[in-house]
Amino acid sequence: LTPALRQFVEAKEQYPDHILFFRMGDFYEMFFEDAVQASKVLEIALTKRGKGTFGEAPMCGVPWHAYENYAAKLLKAGFKVAICEQVEDPKQAKGVVKRAVVNVLTPATSHLNSDEDAIGRGLLSIYADERKAGLVFGDPTTGECRLMEIPASALSRKIQLLSPREIVVPFGVIPSSMMADFRAFSPLLNELEDGAFNAVFAKERIQELFEVSTIAGFGIKGKFHALQALGGYFHYLEDNYKTRDFAVKGLVFSEESRQLVVDPVTRKNLELLVSAATGKRKGSLIWALDSTITPMGQRKLADWIQFPLKDVREIENRLSVVEWLLDAPQKLTEIRERMSLIGDMERIITRVTLGTVSPPELVVLKQGLAAVPLLQELLKDAPFTALIRGLHDLEGVFLKLDSVLEESAPRLRGAGMIRPGISEELDRLRGIARNVRAAMGELEQKEREKTGISSLKIKYNKVFGYYIEISKANLRGRTPEGYDRKQTLVNAERFITPELKAFEEQVLHAEERILEIEGETFNNLVSDVGASRREILETADTIGILDTLACFAALSLERDYRRPEVVEENRIYIEQGRHPVVERIEGEHFVPNDTDLDMGRRLAIITGPNMGGKSTYLRQNALITLMAHMGCFVPARKAIIGLTDRIFTRVGSSDNLTGGESTFMVEMVETANILRNATGRSLIILDEVGRGTATFDGLSLAWAITEFLAKKGEECPRTFFATHYHELTDIDKLFKNIVNFNVVVKEWNNELLFLRKIVPGAADKSYGIQVAKLAGIPRAVISRAFEVLANIEKNEFTLSGEPKIAGPGLKKPEDRPLFNWDDHPVLVELKNTDVDSLTPLEALNLLARLKQGV
Repeated sequence: LTPALRQFVEAKEQYPDHILFFRMGDFYEMFFEDAVQASKVLEIALTKRGKGTFGEAPMCGVPWHAYENYAAKLLKAGFKVAICEQVEDPKQAKGVVKRAVVNVLTPATSHLNSDEDAIGRGLLSIYADERKAGLVFGDPTTGECRLMEIPASALSRKIQLLSPREIVVPFGVIPSSMMADFRAFSPLLNELEDGAFNAVFAKERIQELFEVSTIAGFGIKGKFHALQALGGYFHYLEDNYKTRDFAVKGLVFSEESRQLVVDPVTRKNLELLVSAATGKRKGSLIWALDSTITPMGQRKLADWIQFPLKDVREIENRLSVVEWLLDAPQKLTEIRERMSLIGDMERIITRVTLGTVSPPELVVLKQGLAAVPLLQELLKDAPFTALIRGLHDLEGVFLKLDSVLEESAPRLRGAGMIRPGISEELDRLRGIARNVRAAMGELEQKEREKTGISSLKIKYNKVFGYYIEISKANLRGRTPEGYDRKQTLVNAERFITPELKAFEEQVLHAEERILEIEGETFNNLVSDVGASRREILETADTIGILDTLACFAALSLERDYRRPEVVEENRIYIEQGRHPVVERIEGEHFVPNDTDLDMGRRLAIITGPNMGGKSTYLRQNALITLMAHMGCFVPARKAIIGLTDRIFTRVGSSDNLTGGESTFMVEMVETANILRNATGRSLIILDEVGRGTATFDGLSLAWAITEFLAKKGEECPRTFFATHYHELTDIDKLFKNIVNFNVVVKEWNNELLFLRKIVPGAADKSYGIQVAKLAGIPRAVISRAFEVLANIEKNEFTLSGEPKIAGPGLKKPEDRPLFNWDDHPVLVELKNTDVDSLTPLEALNLLARLKQGV
């Protein structure tokens, strides 16, 4: 192996599960298996180094100035990337240039400019034993960091709920049963040495990062498992960033008792973040609600959707801000206009902390800081002073950026970043660099006059620097005095003179010093900005909150959303409620509906035809409840929402084939979870539970489930149960806390009109055959279905207890009944038996034979 390849192999041994970007000149090269894998993902050419030799190696590479786009693509494909950089000037290197890994990129920790998603990354650190689990869930790119402690038995559900991109655990400590779940829930599982998960280390780092002498103010004292997990979290970031200095916005100890819990099944069924049909954002709740302007606001909205509040005071605080903004529409407009000037301040300041920020990003940060005093002025009379205090006075940082940084700074660090007037030497050297062309022209004219050769030219290239070129025809075999030959071409000669050499040294020195001075000035600027990172992060977070609340206010104005009353009373009352997503798609055609469940009426059974709107009605009640707990106005004329601890849903049908579970098994597993964990404060949405099995089995289960919930009395969860089992509507005669609703349908000229209106009472028909007719089922099938239905409705049964499918009056041979029992041996023997003459023993023997024949 060459010395460079040996360096690569040594670095790769330290990072065996990473793709190693190995800096060589203007490229990052990859070798061996890294090159093979990366070339496929990046769709770049795979070549070989040392081709035809014993040590030939597969190789591919990407330009250093564009590496972020390529690295981001590898991260998206599930790889981790280690950046191995040249750590000394090649000009001063003795032998092979020294290289070292200076940064590690992973899906959860990457700060790449090319990462376009505004939603958080999700790094989860876990420390658990058989009894308890401590968790730290954060987004290192924004400084977000939450600590939790939960029972070990709840860990799997919590991981599903958080959906992290990466998990960090201590090697050999976590019980093996838990490790299997971790691997199933996260594409990247990182095992660190047990010593990394150290509560003492975590406390020390908190004191360093926040410059405090005690951790008492964070509410995490005595939270041993959470602090152990935090130690692992900090160690992982230090290993990746190669520094102890990284941004942490704040440490929040998150208690589930203060949140409305929305589990992964509910998140999917209610289509909170993506559409169930397409897997894309369009058609989801966040798509319908997101008119945020800043990346911080977009992340905050996603966070509030996934983790709604369960504290009336906190909810009311948000609602009051929205109402204040609504009552001042001119201010609302101006606030949103100012926010349009603000970029991703959170991610920029985390890159400032790591020293990887680019000049244009600092320009964006400066523009954001310029908007802060304008926001403060607009909000000076607002009653929510606690929130406004999060907007810090950052004028000093803004002035520093504005005075030092060029507005049109280049994308990559280099010449042109720093304003004139910052350094006298820089201004003088720039003058030299600007006048190079003019100086070259003067020197060229001088040499032409001196030599008498009018075609003489002064040129430059990276290999030879500056030189004089004269065609051989004009030289006529003589070399001008003072000229030293540098290169001979076919038709020309190239020369250097002492004066040209001095000119070259002056120009190159000026260019090098310009880069040095600008680099030093920029680094000092980054350091100055980084000194205010906590204030900038808190300001950015506050802007995210204001942006989200302003978004809620704008939606309320545009779509006539109203302020809900969130109360301790255990009820749900909605006047003219609408589905926020369906309404946005359908517009004015959406039909609103009412809802009223209180302490006396806890469980609503909704019947009616398919396509009637039952499922939409169920989901809109759940979404209105969730939006109210977010602190958002809701799509209804009026809403009184009782404080809710969890929203459960069992809707739709889906197989878990990889887990060996059928549609019906999935349905029953989800239903079991609901029945075991729902409380009197929960909201349950059940859509067609029991339909995945035989009719009588399904009806029996649906009845028993309804009965189980109703028997809880006042502790019965608020429940909406849509069903096609019309027999279930009779259960309200047994339980006073059950009420029936149905979807209004009109029949007109043998056609169905779906009014999509929910009214009290049970449906008298399901209209399934009419819906099949609308779907285009052949007329013969529809006609036959009506005949079969008529027999079933007459309660006619066969000997085996099954409904008699065939009806009378079917004369044609091709229209014979589905089941014909006339020639069955059991019937023949019964017809030929004289029952009156049988002895008791003969009768028992006959019964035994008949039983065997059935």
